Amino acid sequence: MDIVSVEILLKQQNKEGWLVIFSGFCLYFSFGLLFLWGDLMIYIYSDLRHYDSEASLMSLSWVFPLTYFICQITACLSEKLIRRSSIKKLSFLSFFLTIIALIICAELKNAFYFIMIYSIFIGISLGLLSSLPIVCGLRYFHDNKARVIGLIHLGGFFGCIFLMILNVFFINSDNTSPELISLIQVYFKDCVANHATKIFILIASCLTIFGVISLCYLRNPTNWEFKDYNLNSSMMLEGQIWKKAIAFIFLLFLLSLEGLFFIMFYKLIGLTRFYEDHILSVIGSFGVSLLWLMKIPWNFFKKTINAMICIIILQIIAKFFLYFINLYLMGILMEFVSLSGLFAISSRVFAENFDYKTAKTFNKFSMISFGIAAILICALKKMLITLDSSFFIGFLMKDLMLIMWILFQKSSENVQNYQFSPDILKSPIRHIEITEDLSAMPPS
Repeated sequence: MDIVSVEILLKQQNKEGWLVIFSGFCLYFSFGLLFLWGDLMIYIYSDLRHYDSEASLMSLSWVFPLTYFICQITACLSEKLIRRSSIKKLSFLSFFLTIIALIICAELKNAFYFIMIYSIFIGISLGLLSSLPIVCGLRYFHDNKARVIGLIHLGGFFGCIFLMILNVFFINSDNTSPELISLIQVYFKDCVANHATKIFILIASCLTIFGVISLCYLRNPTNWEFKDYNLNSSMMLEGQIWKKAIAFIFLLFLLSLEGLFFIMFYKLIGLTRFYEDHILSVIGSFGVSLLWLMKIPWNFFKKTINAMICIIILQIIAKFFLYFINLYLMGILMEFVSLSGLFAISSRVFAENFDYKTAKTFNKFSMISFGIAAILICALKKMLITLDSSFFIGFLMKDLMLIMWILFQKSSENVQNYQFSPDILKSPIRHIEITEDLSAMPPS
């Protein structure tokens, strides 16, 4: 094969690669259905309360942690599915599940069935979508991981903005104020409630268009072979290294509780503080979008321990903003920024300090820990939703103890002459070629 034909093939492959990235961008639009549930939840409750006497905001709040947990479990299993099936078939399955779930939920009038169908179908669908476009894109642009992941993740950003526009201009176009019976019983009048489930049909129609576009351009290179690194590393047998990895995952678990809580309840709490619905929708969508946009800025931290301390400080400052009604929105944004930092640095630590196989294992543990954190914080919502002294004192004590623990770990490493970089984990293997990103989703 001469040089000219090789260049033509490379150009053709690059063109296909960019189309794959565009397909992944469209696929990620669906993530707004999960991360903006705190915005959708009150609208859905406003409609279901007319048909189901058992429906409540507290029960519907379980949609986010259940969907998120199922999403993370599916994402952990997606690698095996990718090896046994084509990416295009799995993408079709994920879009089909999402669209079917939206159509069914638009007609459901029972809160329990709504929660189950939405959580299971959307969770499995997003779990597949979190890794499919990333893996496929990296097969075309293996040397530009950051660019591929960043461009595909932008789809999640625009998906949140798109859903916010629908909420503002379709569901509550008149910016109607809700009925405030109590903190756990907030609902909109019929003029807004009647549009709540209808939006699912509109979203399903839009996702159908995005799905067709994605399936037309999604490609799986035939000349690409999956590379795995089954290195015979002793790290899993080194008790100290293993304990540090588990300690880091537990640290992520504790720090994620606060941000995940406000993803679910930022709008409910804001409405009880008499903020306008449109303002809360805009702030919420912008804040959640930071989960995708802030990944690169957080990775400017060369030392993970500095990023972790910055995250804790942000959470401490945010609590003071949350305490004052006039500064509530600023506190919410700071909580979302701190959560984006956790998602950004979690997988990087494992990728930089373990061999490929071990890093994937620990990263799966961290993904599942985020899902468990969402379930736990939802179970404790009645104790925390009032944002009283117990909330501030409890989380403030948690932050102070974590800072002291991190600083103690750093000083211990310095005393023992260990290089504390990336600060919490250390391993003899440093430069391992990674064939796919360990953080396909923002939360992992």
